[in-house]
Amino acid sequence: MIKIIILLFTLLYASLSYAQWFETEGTAQIKNGDVALARTKAIEEALRQAMLESGSFITSEQEISNGAISKDNFSLSSSNDVKQYTLVSQSQKDNFLTVRIRVFIDNQFNLCLGEAYPKNVLPILFTYDLNQFQESSYSLTDLNAEITRAITSKLNTKPRLNVLGYYNKNLGLDPIRLNPNKDKFHKTLLELALTKDAQFIILGIIRDISTRQREGLLNSFMDNENRALALSIYVYNALSGSLVYSNDYSGDAPWDKNITNAKSSVFWESQYGKLVTTIINGISNDIEKTLTCQKPTGIILKELDEGAFYINLGSKNGIKQGTRFYIDHNASFVDNYGNVRYSKKRSRTILKAISVDLNTAIIKPLADRSGNIQIHDLVFIE
Repeated sequence: MIKIIILLFTLLYASLSYAQWFETEGTAQIKNGDVALARTKAIEEALRQAMLESGSFITSEQEISNGAISKDNFSLSSSNDVKQYTLVSQSQKDNFLTVRIRVFIDNQFNLCLGEAYPKNVLPILFTYDLNQFQESSYSLTDLNAEITRAITSKLNTKPRLNVLGYYNKNLGLDPIRLNPNKDKFHKTLLELALTKDAQFIILGIIRDISTRQREGLLNSFMDNENRALALSIYVYNALSGSLVYSNDYSGDAPWDKNITNAKSSVFWESQYGKLVTTIINGISNDIEKTLTCQKPTGIILKELDEGAFYINLGSKNGIKQGTRFYIDHNASFVDNYGNVRYSKKRSRTILKAISVDLNTAIIKPLADRSGNIQIHDLVFIE
């Protein structure tokens, strides 16, 4: 009997974990000719990428100067364990060192409730802070569009996210400038969510792309400059109006004054372009970490004659026949001070999916009563 219990426990443990090899790359700047330190930093970055690919998530605090990470504290939020790694190759170009490693990771199963349900995400064309618009218009064009494009492309590689392209219009939405138009701000996000079928909307504000003289006497004679990049990122659940993630990212790197357009390959291969890429990778990883455990929220689209309802979630969101839902009824009122207040009331009615397509599903109450379900009510996975 004891042997059977041990065997069952072993099988259960085996089903909840796996070990796997990963092959990843990392890049670091060579500072003051210190190749060994750059190699260490590049290997750390490659290990970080392997951990992310294995299903880990990383909480990090970074400071980037001259295109390199000068302060980097990170911790893993899963039980993944790097057992060993092997340096496969190493190359050097433009004062940057790139390594490729093979990593053996014993990955303990760590499933959150929302992980099985990909979420619909819509980035909005990043905009400039008011103080940076003039800087962008005469010294480096298209940076906001190229950063938006690159982040969208990176998020498209995340299997837990359904990225709906990006909304290529400058809406001028800046969360730090909400008042007195807070209601208008949230209504704009909700309208985008309804028309574009997105739940989470990503806003980015470029706070700083200024240049400054590089330190050192020789640099002052040669007029060498660094360019900064400071980005504020905001992720909203547009259906509820809540801010689910925000962070500021910044760094600086040597700047080539001959570059005037962010669309060119020359820009992305420059030291400043590599800094932009590093920040973009950090942003996309942080957004994935934030949204992975969120469950998608649906909207009642249409009522059918037989007491069933169309919702805007489908198989691409992980919905299957039999998936169960509950409803929140939306309501609003005006308080004594003239402010519009929003509220939700959970219905006791439980519904389940009876038919599922790629982008939609039909759900029907388990009981006969529909619980006064209305168009645009929010639908939550039970």
